[in-house]
Amino acid sequence: MYECYNRKLLRIDLTARKYAQEEIPPELIENWIGGMGFGIHQLTNEVDPLSDALSSENKLIFSTGPISGTGAPLFAQTCLVTKSPLTGGVTNNYCGGELAAHIKNSGYDFLVFEGKADRLVYVVISDGTVKFVDCPELAGKTVTETEEYIKSKEGKELSTAAIGLAGENLVRFASVISATRVFGRNGAGAVMGSKNLKAFAVGGDCGVRIHNPVAFQETVDEIFGVLQKLNEAPFSLLGSFSQFGTGAGMPMINANYTLATRNHKLCHFEDADKIDGAAYLSLDNVKTRKVACLGCPIHCGQLHYFEGGRFKGMFTRGPEYETMYSLGSNCMNNDPEVLAKAHQLCEDYGMDTLSTGVTVAFGMECAEKGLLNPKDDGVDLKFGNNDSILQAIEHIAKRQGFGDILAEGTKRASDILGADSEQFAMNV
Repeated sequence: MYECYNRKLLRIDLTARKYAQEEIPPELIENWIGGMGFGIHQLTNEVDPLSDALSSENKLIFSTGPISGTGAPLFAQTCLVTKSPLTGGVTNNYCGGELAAHIKNSGYDFLVFEGKADRLVYVVISDGTVKFVDCPELAGKTVTETEEYIKSKEGKELSTAAIGLAGENLVRFASVISATRVFGRNGAGAVMGSKNLKAFAVGGDCGVRIHNPVAFQETVDEIFGVLQKLNEAPFSLLGSFSQFGTGAGMPMINANYTLATRNHKLCHFEDADKIDGAAYLSLDNVKTRKVACLGCPIHCGQLHYFEGGRFKGMFTRGPEYETMYSLGSNCMNNDPEVLAKAHQLCEDYGMDTLSTGVTVAFGMECAEKGLLNPKDDGVDLKFGNNDSILQAIEHIAKRQGFGDILAEGTKRASDILGADSEQFAMNV
């Protein structure tokens, strides 16, 4: 297994704008297998558990696994480990796409970002070098704008990971986004923003060593065969993922009365069929294309282009199931186009759609009970007012008005608002 690794960690000191390569001992990789194991080991050994997650003491650790970058199905994930500003605990996030392969091809297995830059920067990792680039022009830019800018300057062949306005504004559930894939949970984007790190780009042509290429390919072919069979009846759910994306599971979840609805007060949504995976394929004004992570035959990703309608010209990847429930049923939103727009806004601003939806639904119930008055900010935030979801997302990302409270997440927002609001604040 050790041979599958480059056996190198790249440590990037944002404060000093320096970097160093470190050799990874075989026993460390053997004992802490995979990206999550290694990342958690490094974080817990290097970061004081009592430190502030948004201080320069925290670190961002991007980790690959032993099979990352080989093209083997289901192993395209990159793991991001950091201390969460939302929960205060260790959080690990997974992101699909091609980032892991590009990290491996750059000659490294693990990237550790530490310290804090004195101004907004992006970092380029390529051909054995690291470049720090001041980027005041990217302040406030969306994730897509940031990615396009960096690739125009540094090369389209690189893979990027970036934050949007929510990360810069330290929204506690801000995310880190790589292309259309997301490190979504628990505020890793806010940690990145606290370090004045707008993005990094990575790539190279080192490739991945495989001990026995013939045996490896035989195993990959066998896995492909199993997955192809699982795409057929009677394994209809996995096959449905290929056809409808992860939203394919929504009808079953709703039928079993386990679909979070109206801030988790209810467990069944009458209009679920209007916002599930199949709903988007039935829209006349939407063109859909299936996409997959590197080496995966399932193709659960759904790229939607809106040729007409209210949001003509909008392009989204997803929404995924989590978004369908959090910004859909949980907010009593039955409009698939508004749901897709909410998803796009979260991706542009760099916010976790799951936490965003749960927090917006909490805000709706607070407004309903008179504990929060979004109308002071011109927003009629209530269940069933679908447009108010879009307005709430804007206010949260910009930390404007009531959005500044909700940007803290449901637990802290409940502490601020009081009046027994913790009774309907969904958090652990």
